[in-house]
Amino acid sequence: MHINTSILIAAVLVSLLLFISPAHAADTGSIEIISDPDNVEVYITNQFRGYTPITISDLRPGLTRISLKKPNYQNWDGVAYIIPGSTARLEPTLVPMGTLFRNTGNIVITTHPEAVVLQNQNYAGVADEKGSLIIAQTDLGLHLITIEKEGYYSYQEYAIVTSGQTTGVVIELTPLTTPVPAAPVPTPDMRVSPLPTPPEQSAPTPAIIIAGIIAASLTAGFMRRF
Repeated sequence: MHINTSILIAAVLVSLLLFISPAHAADTGSIEIISDPDNVEVYITNQFRGYTPITISDLRPGLTRISLKKPNYQNWDGVAYIIPGSTARLEPTLVPMGTLFRNTGNIVITTHPEAVVLQNQNYAGVADEKGSLIIAQTDLGLHLITIEKEGYYSYQEYAIVTSGQTTGVVIELTPLTTPVPAAPVPTPDMRVSPLPTPPEQSAPTPAIIIAGIIAASLTAGFMRRF
């Protein structure tokens, strides 16, 4: 009887591990970096991660700092906003030494007047009476822009900031009186999902539950032979 109880406890623990692990994996995101030129050193938060082209996974959600280095080229320093369970795509261009290069760019938002603008989940300002807002001298890379206004559904979209350039983002919000809009379509060079709500424990799928039951039954049958 003591053996049977131990077997059941072990089987339950295995089942828990089976459906807890996928939930943990969903708490991280990835980024794919394809540089011009290639074979560039990639550093994430000052840690070397490999050479381009490269896909880096298991990154914490939120703003991630990226640095690219290659001999005879100026360093590329930028950011990317990581979303859990998604892979963002970044295509930076390094310029040769001696070339004019700026480590910042600008974002011009065009939306509804008095709409609140968030940049990477941080308050960036309020659109003026014409619905415009300029975010000047911001880091290169991928920035998550969120637009909110009372009476409208909020909306999120990536903005790609390049060296010395101004990126335009035009967002038309949907009134709450209309059906819930479909998820926003990301820009062509990245594939991401909308920002999720705070992480929750996901329910085990039927396949995982069945696998746990089978594992417990096989283990119990095996031990009865001894």
